[in-house]
This record gives sequence, C-alpha cells and structure tokens, in this order.
Amino acid sequence: MATLREIQEALANQDPPAVEPKAIEAQKAELKTIKRGIDQAGPGVDKCRQTGKDLIGTGMASDGRGAGPTARHSFLFLKSPARFFA
Repeated sequence: MATLREIQEALANQDPPAVEPKAIEAQKAELKTIKRGIDQAGPGVDKCRQTGKDLIGTGMASDGRGAGPTARHSFLFLKSPARFFA
C-alpha cells in the first residue's frame, strides 16, 4: 500500500496548471506517471476489497443475522491466529 500513499502525495503536490508549453508538457508527463501508478495499484485494491467482503461474509449466518464470528474477530484471527488456539 506504500504505492497508494506515494500516488496520493504526488497528486497533492501538483502545481497549478501551467501556462508555458514546456511546463505543460512536464505536468502532462507527471500526470501520466501518476495514472500508470493508479492503473498498477488497481488489481491490488480490488483484491483487498474482495478480501474485506469475504471477511465480512464469514461473520454472517445463512439468514444474515450474524451468528458466526464478527468481522473484528476474523481480523484479529488473521492478525494473531495462535491467540485463538491457546
């Protein structure tokens, strides 16, 4: 996820739109680099979202009343599974 942080910083540090052609071209190049980073991060973000949905799904009974472990318990288990088997 460090890549997402870098992308966010790069976007936050963008100068206002330039007027001179050379500066405009430099900004366009920088924005293309940022877009490439976003495109490369996309599959990882999608996988993370799906994992979150899967974890939330494990905390629900088939009727949706939440009879199983909560998402927090699932997260804690993934973080430190030995704690649950001690």
